[in-house]
Amino acid sequence: MTNNDNPVDSQKRRATAFIRIDLSGNAAKRWTRQQCTDLRHRWSILRDSLHACHLYVSQRTILIRPLIPPSDSHSPFASAGQRLYMSATLGAGGDLERVTGRHPIYRIPVPVGWDKQGIGRRFFIFPKRSLDDSEAATFTVEAIKMGGRALYLVPDEASAQGIRTEIAREVQCPVFDATQLEASKEPFVECESAVAVIANRYDGIDLKDDDCRLLLADGLPGGANLEDLVKQMGEEQHREPPQPPTDQPKA
Repeated sequence: MTNNDNPVDSQKRRATAFIRIDLSGNAAKRWTRQQCTDLRHRWSILRDSLHACHLYVSQRTILIRPLIPPSDSHSPFASAGQRLYMSATLGAGGDLERVTGRHPIYRIPVPVGWDKQGIGRRFFIFPKRSLDDSEAATFTVEAIKMGGRALYLVPDEASAQGIRTEIAREVQCPVFDATQLEASKEPFVECESAVAVIANRYDGIDLKDDDCRLLLADGLPGGANLEDLVKQMGEEQHREPPQPPTDQPKA
């Protein structure tokens, strides 16, 4: 640390991990040894820098993470010769810089003619626009039976657990989660009928061609973690209400 360094800033940069503890149901009793080891490692890094972290607490989750990403002092990241950032919503608002703690970040230009290329045909159905919850559930079950393999996206793990139980009872087919797909998608693809129920993962899942032709989305993601939810709440509170039209109707 140089003479110009602030001790508090130094502590912020030393916090190189975050801890998320899920308190829903009996999750603590179901943790594997690897998960406990991972949590113990993260705590060993964070425990001396808690004053430089944010603490978020909800009924089901405790989240501890650094106030500022230590990207300029964490050796595996700071020592890299080149860094490539990928985002599905890359904009010019500085969000990527705030998330990574790096500046400047140079954006690769979009290839010429990208807007003339398609990504295949998609057939969208919105059953809840005309069906009640019971009818929509029946429609979903029948769609899964017809589609064979299906990917079911839900906004949180609590919803995922309920959907997995319902599918196992009504469809009676193998049900997979995100951890199983990350390890290997082959067991899922080899099943003639199977459903992968994924919580809060609306991007980065590649099931191309005949691997999976049916995608079900029940609700929208409310944020990847408690910090995202707090940011969303702040943005909604500071959002200006819509202004009434200035043009008065003619009599």
